[in-house]
Amino acid sequence: MAHPIKNLRELDETTIFYKVKVKVIEKCHRRIAKNGTRYQRLKFVDNEKTEIQTTLFNDSIEDYQDHLCYGKEYYISNAKVKKTGERYETLLHDYHLEFDHRMIIEPIEENTNPKPLTCRSLDQIPKHVDREERFDILAAVIHIDQIKTITIKHSDRQCQLREVRLINQSWKRVLLSVWNEVALEECKRMASMTTSTQSTVIIVAAITLSYYEGLSLSTTPSSTVIFDIGTPQADPLRSWFVVHFDANDETGEISLVPFRSTAEKLLNRKPAELYHLLPDIQWNIRTRIQEQEMQLKY
Repeated sequence: MAHPIKNLRELDETTIFYKVKVKVIEKCHRRIAKNGTRYQRLKFVDNEKTEIQTTLFNDSIEDYQDHLCYGKEYYISNAKVKKTGERYETLLHDYHLEFDHRMIIEPIEENTNPKPLTCRSLDQIPKHVDREERFDILAAVIHIDQIKTITIKHSDRQCQLREVRLINQSWKRVLLSVWNEVALEECKRMASMTTSTQSTVIIVAAITLSYYEGLSLSTTPSSTVIFDIGTPQADPLRSWFVVHFDANDETGEISLVPFRSTAEKLLNRKPAELYHLLPDIQWNIRTRIQEQEMQLKY
């Protein structure tokens, strides 16, 4: 028997047999409560922009890991609808979902044709967005600060923070504040990329605006970093971001990233040549820098 498709605003505790069409708009990183319970929060939205949340606990996190992916759409049937306690209520919905053995998840098949890249460039970052709005950006990493521990004043909760400097081919530079699990895990890979011959072009998904040091970006609990970008929309930035090397003298060390014409003049090579010779160039530059001092002017 087919169940009627409802909108999220129609759900309450009396709703039993139903189906909703939703998109996963937040998939927070896994956390551990003080009592040792593992949990992960997810947020869904329907076509009317109504949102609802669920929380997975312990083994359920792994059970649904591959069945609920950020940014994808699903039909969810017969999940328990429970009243949200006042402490956790939001203006968006007074109820939340609880998953059990009666609940069914059906992925909505996407068009097999490849979709164009929908993330924004740094030039397309809006100056204002709704508090709950999330978007994705495409950029190249040019600098990663050391990790810092920040104490949140009102809760005394400690968070890990790393500040990442991003750039694109129009020389637009933006600060990205990276928090907690993303700062600990994904930033390690970013840092290794900036000290190797790998491309440092990335997509950061589910971020929001921040106004720290002016207009900037910030990760959210749902943010992820996509490193292996298999889309032609990233090729112009990838080819512009040509080569990287380190320079040091008695005062310290700095990472240098020359681009296109600057790289051609500095290394007397065309971009196509640099692409094929990057490993050898990297080694030669490092050796040369160790043998002489460089004065860096800004």
